[in-house]
Amino acid sequence: MTAMTDQFSGRPRYRIPFIDLKEIHRRNSTALAEAVRRVVGRQWYVLGPELEAFEREFARSLRARYCVGVASGFDALTLSLLALGLDAADEVVLPANTFIATYLAVFAAGARPVLCDVDPETHNVSVETLRRAVTRRTRVVLPVHLFGSPCPMGEIRSFARKRGLHVVEDAAQAHGAQLDGRAVGTFGDFGAFSFYPGKNLGAFGDGGAVVCRTRTHWQRLLRLRNYGFRVKNYAVSYGVNSRLDEIHSAVLRAKLPGLAAGNAVRNRHAAQYKECLGPVVACQQVLPGARSCYHAFVVRVPRRDRVLRELRRRGIEAMVHYPWPVHRQPVYRKLSGPAPELPVAERLAREVLSLPVDLHMDRARIEEVAGRVRRLAAG
Repeated sequence: MTAMTDQFSGRPRYRIPFIDLKEIHRRNSTALAEAVRRVVGRQWYVLGPELEAFEREFARSLRARYCVGVASGFDALTLSLLALGLDAADEVVLPANTFIATYLAVFAAGARPVLCDVDPETHNVSVETLRRAVTRRTRVVLPVHLFGSPCPMGEIRSFARKRGLHVVEDAAQAHGAQLDGRAVGTFGDFGAFSFYPGKNLGAFGDGGAVVCRTRTHWQRLLRLRNYGFRVKNYAVSYGVNSRLDEIHSAVLRAKLPGLAAGNAVRNRHAAQYKECLGPVVACQQVLPGARSCYHAFVVRVPRRDRVLRELRRRGIEAMVHYPWPVHRQPVYRKLSGPAPELPVAERLAREVLSLPVDLHMDRARIEEVAGRVRRLAAG
């Protein structure tokens, strides 16, 4: 059985898709329609009351002090780093197994990215992997809560404080994930979020936000996202155009109340996967005291590409996040030079496989997917 083709997009249509945005929107259809009508009726599309309300509500949901809505997750990272006033001599340490945006944001902020390896069980940075990459030129450590699974932020924050380093959290995949009862994104100087449509909290297009703890950083971010304006048409500093618009803000407000329940469903699906997969298949490990939001449910399998092809042939849409670590991509050689040896990140890139864990899944589908993965991994 093979995947069918969608008649409009020409893309494969899977019997078990990785994500079903139609189902997500169906569950929120009344609230989403009202949100859009509200914005259109008000005729205020940028930097208006919907954005202000979403910033307050998202900050409250995380127990963060301040929130600034921006145009994308990439901009959330870039503006966080710009707010720290980095220059070309400053180094930012980040993991090699992340989406390329994390790496490119450091360049966009005018600093130098330095890649580190990760823990083979959690797939995330640890104090040990950071320590091997930090130098006297390091100004920032940038942990990524990969696939929604929290990094050891207490240890990382203590490590950074002792060395006078700033911490910027890439929480683009970690909406509502927690460590010891505290939301990720709130441990560092800044927490950067993405609202790309496929995220646990997704807009109707690109969008992002930064949360922070100090009023000074909040005010810098407000200026940076809007041309450096202190008031309209009066620029007091460098800035860009990076605003989370009113439609996206209203959509996010409509979806935000369901985030915790959606994350609970994903956690239940993840527990069912682990039960069905058993000891045959290695899953990404979650730290003690941590609660992942399972933006993706990731396993490691030998002969990954063969397993992926067979699943898709059977109508199951699995994915790979990410098939090349940053330092093995052509852009790295162009911007940073020769690639370092980071064996764990390279092994993960060869073996990781993301299985569908979204709200459209149920026990029967999970048992089918897990059963096929288990048999393919064993064979």
